Amino acid sequence: MTEQEIESEAEKRYPYTYDDESSRMQDLFIEGAKFALEQQWVKITDDNIPDIEVLAISYRKDYLIGFVEKRSGAFVCENDLEKLDDITHYMPLPQPPKQNDI
Repeated sequence: MTEQEIESEAEKRYPYTYDDESSRMQDLFIEGAKFALEQQWVKITDDNIPDIEVLAISYRKDYLIGFVEKRSGAFVCENDLEKLDDITHYMPLPQPPKQNDI
């Protein structure tokens, strides 16, 4: 779903009225939809190898947080302690909690 499609859906679900309520509901819908889209598994290809630390999963359903790269034709995820071969998908890590929430 594109950003334009999300905004269009928000307008359909919460049509504009002359109070601030519909505008707030649209904003909340858009924010929630974008968050949900960011929290989905992304298939790794040669064109979208992430350059940030991610949560990766292998075809055996093993998980590892680390950095992904391609070696000998296959994708691997590695951190300082472990390596996971045959990565198929990744998911960006969420933002850490704010200092006042710790």
